[in-house]
Amino acid sequence: MLEIGCGLGRIAFPLRFLISQYGSYDGFEITREKVDFLQANFQKTFPNFRFVWANIHNTYYNPYGEMDAREYIFPYTDNSFDLIYAASVYTHLLPDYTAHYFSEAARVLKKGGRCVFSFFLLDNYQPGRVRLNLFSSPIFNFDFSYQNYGDEFAIGNTENPEEMTAYRLGMVERFAAEAGLELAQPPIDGKWSGKSQKWLSTQDLVILVKP
Repeated sequence: MLEIGCGLGRIAFPLRFLISQYGSYDGFEITREKVDFLQANFQKTFPNFRFVWANIHNTYYNPYGEMDAREYIFPYTDNSFDLIYAASVYTHLLPDYTAHYFSEAARVLKKGGRCVFSFFLLDNYQPGRVRLNLFSSPIFNFDFSYQNYGDEFAIGNTENPEEMTAYRLGMVERFAAEAGLELAQPPIDGKWSGKSQKWLSTQDLVILVKP
């Protein structure tokens, strides 16, 4: 499997006993300190887990990054992965970057493979609705449009656009189709929006398949 935005290894850590010696995990991350930690403290013990630093610019997580996200080529061969996972990545990316990541994900994904991506879907956002815990913060008020994307995309902070981002499902589906992916099932509503009392994740989950 591949994890886009592996962070400090919160997904890799529990997978260390689920992915056998015959399986493999790869992850890349834009915060160098996190990758340095994982390489020094995790990868040496579990060599089938590999971590890569990608020095990509992001206004929130890596403001001094040197590479435009649209220019980053995932450092893996075509048709390499059965599963690609990205938690709280597209909630911090602008649309052009997301479209490129979808294209790269489709390239390295095997036929029949799946992507599990989390989003804040604007379809579930209702201004004024009560949201629990940290999601009551104004940063989750997606009331600001960005550039010429109209109501398909919104941000929570005009001073730092990639601090928190949200997409219409229609835009996500369009990016998927352009990349050669399609929805495997309807999105799974998350806790964040207050829309559903039954939720699996804090963010909305979009599952894509490569036909």
